[in-house]
Amino acid sequence: MTLVELLRLIGLPEEAAEGVFAFAERGMEGMEPLIAALTHPLSAERAERELEEWLRGEKWGVLACLLLAAARAHEEYVRLGIPEKVYEDTMGCFTRFVKEHRALTGEWGFDRGWWAWRMACLRLFRIGALEYELEKGRVSLHIPSDGSLQKEAVRDSLHGARVFLGTYFPAYGEAPFWCSSWLLHPALRELLNEKSNIVRFRALFEVRRVDNEDLSYRVFVFRRPDGNVFDYPEETALQRRLKQYLLAGGRFGSASGVLREEMI
Repeated sequence: MTLVELLRLIGLPEEAAEGVFAFAERGMEGMEPLIAALTHPLSAERAERELEEWLRGEKWGVLACLLLAAARAHEEYVRLGIPEKVYEDTMGCFTRFVKEHRALTGEWGFDRGWWAWRMACLRLFRIGALEYELEKGRVSLHIPSDGSLQKEAVRDSLHGARVFLGTYFPAYGEAPFWCSSWLLHPALRELLNEKSNIVRFRALFEVRRVDNEDLSYRVFVFRRPDGNVFDYPEETALQRRLKQYLLAGGRFGSASGVLREEMI
């Protein structure tokens, strides 16, 4: 798959696509070894870190290299027989990240290289509403910002992931599913109705650890990286209730747990 074909497939916004192509035309000298390294699970993370250092100041450089690696990864998808739909949905993360950067900062950009290398080296896949990362001895479940937590969507994704892994990565076919997210924090049981999709999703997991030092919820819930709670938006019921909970001195963060297979 070519870079042009990939960008068309995932619908990368024009502003980002122009930046990617401009960098690809002028700034690729010396990049080839690192782009190749991005396609291998054992070297991708290190390669991404090196790119961040090397391309500091290049707005679209890291994204361009990751997209070139993702385009090359298509060959491995084809070799393994993985459906095109999984490839398209998985690589759609690049478009999502660019749009999220715009929503958070008001400008087009990309700052998720530290995460997106997983997609380029076939370590993480999107199956329906959720994403699944292959890790040593387990599968980490992630909830993309545009994923649905509707009961049926979650169930279909979980069942689909089991079939997918059993077919293409049998070593993970029966591996436990783990999740670490603000969505699993115990306080949500107090803040939301028991029929809430979030509460229902949380109930699928046996929580093993709570981390009240994790502040990632600020961006995920409020789209704000700062700690000025008084200025947090109150556009949704969750935002209003969590904001009041925090102002009252409540502690919030994230939690980690293992999927209760019998629940699905």
